[in-house]
Amino acid sequence: MECGCREVTFAKGIIDAMRRLRKKDVKGRVKAAGSIGVKEWREMCHRHMRGIASCWGLKTSGVKREQLIERVMKVQRNVERLDEVRTAEGTYLWFRMEGRPGREDDGLGPFKYVGAREDEFTFDRAQIWKRYGGMGTMEKFLEDGNVVVRGVFDWIMKDSELMEMVNAEFEMYRHHLREQNGKSNYGWCRNMWHSLVQQVMRQDPVFYALNVVARPDGNWRLVSFPYYTKYAMKADSTGFKHIDINIEKLLKSGRGGSTVQTAISLDDEFEDGCTIVVPGFHRHIGEWWSKVEERGKSRNGLVQSVEDLYLKEDEEMYGSFVPVVCKRGDIRMSLSSLIHGSTGGCVRRRRVVHPWLIGVDSDHDGLEIEESGSWEDVSRAHRNMWAMKVGATGQSHRFGVGNGRFAGCVEIRGVSGIGDALVGARRWDSGLVLMERDAIVRGSEGEAWRVVERHRSRMKVAWKEGFEVMMSLEKMKFGDRSYFKLVEESSNMDVLAQAACWMKWDD
Repeated sequence: MECGCREVTFAKGIIDAMRRLRKKDVKGRVKAAGSIGVKEWREMCHRHMRGIASCWGLKTSGVKREQLIERVMKVQRNVERLDEVRTAEGTYLWFRMEGRPGREDDGLGPFKYVGAREDEFTFDRAQIWKRYGGMGTMEKFLEDGNVVVRGVFDWIMKDSELMEMVNAEFEMYRHHLREQNGKSNYGWCRNMWHSLVQQVMRQDPVFYALNVVARPDGNWRLVSFPYYTKYAMKADSTGFKHIDINIEKLLKSGRGGSTVQTAISLDDEFEDGCTIVVPGFHRHIGEWWSKVEERGKSRNGLVQSVEDLYLKEDEEMYGSFVPVVCKRGDIRMSLSSLIHGSTGGCVRRRRVVHPWLIGVDSDHDGLEIEESGSWEDVSRAHRNMWAMKVGATGQSHRFGVGNGRFAGCVEIRGVSGIGDALVGARRWDSGLVLMERDAIVRGSEGEAWRVVERHRSRMKVAWKEGFEVMMSLEKMKFGDRSYFKLVEESSNMDVLAQAACWMKWDD
């Protein structure tokens, strides 16, 4: 095209000077045009004027010449407060979206209104601890870094039909469990990742609320990190002493310091068969680690065995390991910065579910411990009923987790918004999830318990239906090697009654 500018070199020189600057430097590009007045703009051809305006992020298509002159001159006059022009109600539409600072309504698409912004979520810790944990639980947890909350899952333990399903399911997974490369499972049921009872406990609203108030950071966006169960039998080797955290990163940045480890007992425990902890150790971990470094024994693992690190002199200064005895239906809650372990050789059956709830970042992507993966990784594991390749600390498992899902797995979904969010089936910005969160953690006593009871009532129905499907799938997929088929063929007794009898014999 033939240019109509009276001063072609002048117009091209401005455009070349602007294009040598970064696109984001709009202010610099405007200043590069100098003090062009209305006379010079009108003597410039429309093509070059559009080129200059485009370099400033202005829209040019469909804009008449006089209108464009008016706009470029306003931009020139207000170059020192350019962001105001680019965001002001009367002028922001002059600019392309990528040529101006973002506005709240940019992502609305066809929607007309911006919803009300959610206030910071606050709650009364003492009230929630008392409501769901009972008197003194908060004080005990703050003092020791560990507490046993009694009877949270009595709604399962005191229901004989539900417990028969629990017993049968544990026996089924034990039937399918094998030792890998001749190595003991040390009392762990390492093939039991997404059983029905695990899903039920992970989604419980009271369990969720207790985790929220126990976390020092108060993060309410939580998701259950898939983990296998403990199923220890007589003579199993179960002893260990460790800490599930990278101590150096905890002390430098606080990484993992808000994680709460949880364990739900399905059998009554005794002092010779339970978890052991050093109460209050979380308050001394920095001082103790300095001593470990002085001894030249510090390590930088994601999980630290303390068998050779926590010496007799440390016990005298910071305390000895003490047993934490849970009855069936109790929850043990411990800060991740607490040294803990387990008693040695198992003397009776001990079954435990570990439904760890870990923090999700506000962007709904990362988790509080980066090495453990992302929210999407956890959501995918729940969705596909797969094992996670790493634990909640980011530590890789020292055994094969297998490929794909166990053929007898059945999903429990849609019971409640909170329940779905806790297994990664809904995001935490879901309106239903937020309504239930508010009722459970911030609502009145009556409102909170109504939501809890409604969830648990629906969960019982979904659980029983899922159990029937699970039995059918397991028989269909494994044929003669099916646990439930073998039980049926061994007796005319009802499968659940048979499983219940086996539990009594084992006791």
